[in-house]
Amino acid sequence: MQSAFQGTVFALRQIFDRIESLAGPQEMLTVSAREDESEAWLQLRANIYERPLGLIQSTEPTALGAMILAAVGLNIYTDLGSAVENTARIDQILLPNQENSPSYRRDYFLYQQAQSVLSSYWQVAGGTDPAAIS
Repeated sequence: MQSAFQGTVFALRQIFDRIESLAGPQEMLTVSAREDESEAWLQLRANIYERPLGLIQSTEPTALGAMILAAVGLNIYTDLGSAVENTARIDQILLPNQENSPSYRRDYFLYQQAQSVLSSYWQVAGGTDPAAIS
């Protein structure tokens, strides 16, 4: 089960890395934390992202995120940080466990290598990206 959780967070980390390549380094990630969400799951995310997680309680996190992006796009706020600061209340900050960083960094590197190989395989095997299969 832990491997499945790690794989999911590694996939999210790839998205986060891409966002950082476009938007610049981020000191903290603000995420929605549901009441029934395990603290271990949130801690795993902080550890693999190697960033603090600012936890917000929101019944509609997708709508909140869309509103924040729209507000920045409309120049209501100058950047994402100030938009989040003014629209979402951070209830708790969860810090990454630095002791685990080298291990997760190594595993993430291996995950990226495997993804690269699998991507090449899918191109050779039939030209179909598995993400496009429904």
